[in-house]
Amino acid sequence: MSTAQEILGEALQAFYLGDKQACIDVHTQGQATESLPVSLFFRDAEHYPIDEVALTLCRGRVLDVGAGVGLHALHLQRQGLEVSALDASGAACAIMRLRGVNSIIRGDIFKQSLPHNFDTWLMLGRSVGLAGSLVGLQRLLQLAYINLNENGLVVLNSYLGPERQPQIRQMSFEYGGQCSEPVPWLDVDYSTLAELADQQGFECDVLRTEDDGNYLAVLNKLT
Repeated sequence: MSTAQEILGEALQAFYLGDKQACIDVHTQGQATESLPVSLFFRDAEHYPIDEVALTLCRGRVLDVGAGVGLHALHLQRQGLEVSALDASGAACAIMRLRGVNSIIRGDIFKQSLPHNFDTWLMLGRSVGLAGSLVGLQRLLQLAYINLNENGLVVLNSYLGPERQPQIRQMSFEYGGQCSEPVPWLDVDYSTLAELADQQGFECDVLRTEDDGNYLAVLNKLT
């Protein structure tokens, strides 16, 4: 069975090469299947209000985690920031290169060796969900603390569901008649995020919440 990165990569390539109607079917445990237009991965960087606010918070040297095809990295580059775009998909990284992203890191955030001098970690598109569990989120915040400079920050968005508590659901992606193996996806509530952030040396502030439950948080590294 294909990995999620492989299925997503095929869809991204198809769109980039001309299939502007390409869609990915997202199968989420306990939810109806959602058909996701691939065009959303190529949208304007400020398409969503959360993204628009988040991008204004980035400063210094930025690590864009789960960068996709580089929409946020390209926007920040145009603002004069130094950005490294990290993604596990080889296809996504190839497209980023063609689109003009200057610094690309292909790899898994948990396995990649990173320099310890970023000022901002940016995690939009709910990419924090890739942590897969609360233990995974703890590991992610530990890595962020190590890799961020003094007074560094993590800018992220997640989803606050009606349960108001962490939710881990199995998710798989289907495109072109092929379905990926399921992967665990974490949506974390405000209070749990704040508690874990505090344990790892961050102060958490929730800046914006949308009607659909998506929210923007900033974790400031404490010294």
